[in-house]
Amino acid sequence: MKKLLIVACLIFLVGTVGLIVSCDKIQGPYMKVTDISDCPVPTFPDFPAPVKNVLVEEFTGHLCVYCPTGADYIRQIQQMSYGSRVIVLSIHASNLADPEVGNFNLDLRAESHGEELYSDFQIVGEPSAMFNREKLDGTNMVYATPSTWQAKVEQALAETPTLSMQIINNYDAATRKLCTHVRTEFLTASSQTLKIAVFIAEDSIVGYQKNNNSSIGTTPEITDYVFMDVMRDEFVGTFGETFTNGGVAQDSTVTRTYKKILNTAWVAKNCKIIAYVYDVNTEAILQVVEAKVIE
Repeated sequence: MKKLLIVACLIFLVGTVGLIVSCDKIQGPYMKVTDISDCPVPTFPDFPAPVKNVLVEEFTGHLCVYCPTGADYIRQIQQMSYGSRVIVLSIHASNLADPEVGNFNLDLRAESHGEELYSDFQIVGEPSAMFNREKLDGTNMVYATPSTWQAKVEQALAETPTLSMQIINNYDAATRKLCTHVRTEFLTASSQTLKIAVFIAEDSIVGYQKNNNSSIGTTPEITDYVFMDVMRDEFVGTFGETFTNGGVAQDSTVTRTYKKILNTAWVAKNCKIIAYVYDVNTEAILQVVEAKVIE
């Protein structure tokens, strides 16, 4: 018995060492367990014809005088013929997003999640944006010149998709329980290590915004600025959770279910879910999809 116990301990220690050696960057949370037994998986419709979508991660803040101009460029892009394929997550971070006493007391920061992304991607100012986290010029992932953003979006949209994704949301207004179901189809075989991230965003939040562009609104501040696509929270951490570890055959499908009780400060009909799958090694987002909480 003692020998068996010693062997078991050695196996445990070796396994532990293996885990420590193989992890050069650990991002929390380490485990997030949610009971989803009351979220039965619905029947999904057939996938539509595959197209590549682009996630625009816009870094902004209500104290940023240039940010209304950046947001206006994004709105113009969304009005293009391909606009439905452009999904925006507006991330309020840095000291330019800090609430202040007085008119700028609105807090649009998503706990620490925005700051974690801001730090991880080494954002140096707002407005800045990423487009599927790709190095579209071969060097940079973050672009700080809004007038170049349309070209970056179109470059990302032109790529051939390797995944298709769908979301179905089931929301109970009485309890504010939200069950989110994400289905992914592999259009090609995959050997990549992938993660999935799922966020809640909210539209139509009104507050004060600094501004230096009179063609966008009043200066030096807009008193009734409408904030769109505001990142509110996540389901599985800022950097998501493991999705696949390679060896996935073409036409395979994976369905994940998540649950959250919506914050009572958020307007449910203005909320939406954004889910994306990305390559752990390159950080590039392979596909992204969004769906309103209440259709």
